[in-house]
Amino acid sequence: MPVDLDDLMKLLMILASEENLKVTVNESVKGGIVAGTSAAVGGLLMGPVGLAVGGAVGGCAACYIARDKFKPVVQVIQEMSNDKKERLVDAVTDVTSNLNITDVARLAVLLSGNAAVRKMVIDAMMSFLSNELNYKILDN
Repeated sequence: MPVDLDDLMKLLMILASEENLKVTVNESVKGGIVAGTSAAVGGLLMGPVGLAVGGAVGGCAACYIARDKFKPVVQVIQEMSNDKKERLVDAVTDVTSNLNITDVARLAVLLSGNAAVRKMVIDAMMSFLSNELNYKILDN
């Protein structure tokens, strides 16, 4: 009996929420460019003090630009299309295939009692988000 898509999505969202998993959409590069450019311009205009002032101003600007660009994994999963959800289910069931999981309830029990299985499922979920959806993973 195949694992139910909706039930597994709910389980993955619970797991992501418990682990406080978050992703970002490549905002670090933009922030680095803004901060670096500001520091360089400040250095050209005011010398060494300008480097510090420009870096601080650029850092604040980068922070402002990047606000609301970080998403909880729960929100990402909720916003995914059905096709992507099915591919995520496939990715998770691929790594758990040797465990002979026949339903989500059995997987939930394994996730709550076995740290290795929990890590395996989290890694599969985060790998999918990184490789398939191009999200950057934030370390907690």
